[in-house]
Amino acid sequence: MMEVAHPCAWVWEEIMDSRIAIRNASLDDFQVIQLLFRKMFDIFYEDQDVEYPYKESGKQYLTERIEHGIAIVAMIDNRVIGFLTGSIEKSLDFKTYEEYGFIHNMFILEEYRSTGVGKSLVGTFIDRC
Repeated sequence: MMEVAHPCAWVWEEIMDSRIAIRNASLDDFQVIQLLFRKMFDIFYEDQDVEYPYKESGKQYLTERIEHGIAIVAMIDNRVIGFLTGSIEKSLDFKTYEEYGFIHNMFILEEYRSTGVGKSLVGTFIDRC
């Protein structure tokens, strides 16, 4: 049987930026992640407390993700341009999986969207789960 390529496969190859680097976040990245987290709140959570990333509970949340959860940053030319936070959760349905990966937050600066950054972040998250 002949394998047929997905009709959009060429699009990903064309727009994927080879400068994208994905790595684990560290506490050295805290301030830039906090800034991106705030930008995410400005856009997606405007009806909530947009200052959450700068409040003690927001700082604790980010620190916890960086130190004990999964926190990944995307970089281009040594500049953090996106992040993803997540965790490995215990499943309530032991019939299928004992654990599963859960993405908490992901944000990419607007000028780097549709370049493969999100795909790279999610792919790295899946690999780490």
